[in-house]
Amino acid sequence: VVLLENGIAERYINGKKDEREFKWKITKEGELHYTYSNGYIMVYRINKDGSLTPIADISKFGKREEAPKEAQLTFKKIK
Repeated sequence: VVLLENGIAERYINGKKDEREFKWKITKEGELHYTYSNGYIMVYRINKDGSLTPIADISKFGKREEAPKEAQLTFKKIK
């Protein structure tokens, strides 16, 4: 995942760009919300070292569901 300064995100899988549109923003609570074009939102915690951990998702209807601890993998910045 590449987060661009304009609030647009790009996603790559096995080196190939996913052509779908993704957006991102940081909420007033300090969470990163990564929004898919269908309205589904992945919620990430921004860790002190700058890494991201998915902690919840929000359906396109606004229902938030917390992720179980064992599903919370941390993503680290590589560039």
